[in-house]
Amino acid sequence: MGMTFEQFWQQDCSLVVAYRKAYRIRQEEINRTAWLNGLYMYKALTSAPQFVQGFIPKGTKIEPYPSKPIDFTPAKPKTEQEKLDDEVKAQSEQIKRNMMRFMAAQQAEHKKKELEVLLGSNEAGEDTDTAQSTGKE
Repeated sequence: MGMTFEQFWQQDCSLVVAYRKAYRIRQEEINRTAWLNGLYMYKALTSAPQFVQGFIPKGTKIEPYPSKPIDFTPAKPKTEQEKLDDEVKAQSEQIKRNMMRFMAAQQAEHKKKELEVLLGSNEAGEDTDTAQSTGKE
């Protein structure tokens, strides 16, 4: 387990438990590494050229080799605060989208009114111009 004779007989007896736990952790890590190597080997063989695929049963779907390493770290569950933060962020994004739509509609309405005013004054101006040119008022 990595413990020396002196550590076992002459030091704290709780060291034995710690060394045994560390030894088990190292063994589990070695086992995980061997399993991961086997997984990568399997992925490489199943995505290999046709001459190797002759050993694969018919009908097996051939997938391309992964372009990045496989991530085995477990996703950390979100805390209540993180969930609330995500919810507030989603709500603020929705409010922002609604406000942008409202502002775009208001801007379009404003431009429409400006255009009507401009066209209305041009039509009124054209009426006075035509009235002056004909000599009528």
